[in-house]
Amino acid sequence: MTKLLLIEHNNALAALIQQVVQLDRELRLVGRAANAAQALQLIAATRPDLILVDAPLPDIGFAEIIALALERAPMSKIVLLADDWGTRYFRAAIRYGVSACLCKDRLATDLIPTAHRLMRVALAERRYIHAQEKFASPQDTRSS
Repeated sequence: MTKLLLIEHNNALAALIQQVVQLDRELRLVGRAANAAQALQLIAATRPDLILVDAPLPDIGFAEIIALALERAPMSKIVLLADDWGTRYFRAAIRYGVSACLCKDRLATDLIPTAHRLMRVALAERRYIHAQEKFASPQDTRSS
């Protein structure tokens, strides 16, 4: 089960996202925040796998909320939601640590496939980290 946190101040868009998420058995909405303070509290409390972030929020820029979110939940994947994408904006989002960007007008069709793709990436990353830790840990080579 993928824990999803929604950071969205628009009630209508949040309701649409909730409906889309309910269509998928693998996604579970663990909370919704309308501002940065609520978002940071929910990130700490829920440790989400996936964070959907509106751009912009009324009280903080997207770069700041992404940095704060990743500081609190470094293994979370972040999907930035925006009205439209300029190449410059997209590049900046990726540079700040966003895993994917979605246009708000494509949420109904793109949200679930994007979430599934990111969770496959996250699983591969966790396996890689685990293998690296296992390889790096000294083995007990004493004979009995």
